[in-house]
Amino acid sequence: MHTNIDDATLSNNETDTPTDAAAFANKTRESIKKAIAIAKSQKKLAELCAVQQQTVSDWLRGKTNPSPKSAVRIEKATDGAVTRQEILPDFPWL
Repeated sequence: MHTNIDDATLSNNETDTPTDAAAFANKTRESIKKAIAIAKSQKKLAELCAVQQQTVSDWLRGKTNPSPKSAVRIEKATDGAVTRQEILPDFPWL
């Protein structure tokens, strides 16, 4: 027998409890904020990571995520205070 699930119930449950993806996104944004603070500005972090300042802004707003290469550069730019694993927790780092 097939049971129907109320779409409104699913919608409410989805908004009440943050998903793992949302938690990872928040953690990534917090890590980017920390890296910006260490670098002293978005512009300086961008320079250290060889990306445009707009790219750092996009990371900060959650519009895009840093690439694995950028995550490594952020880790180096912050002398390890922000790790690649913090930035991309679900990437299979070796």
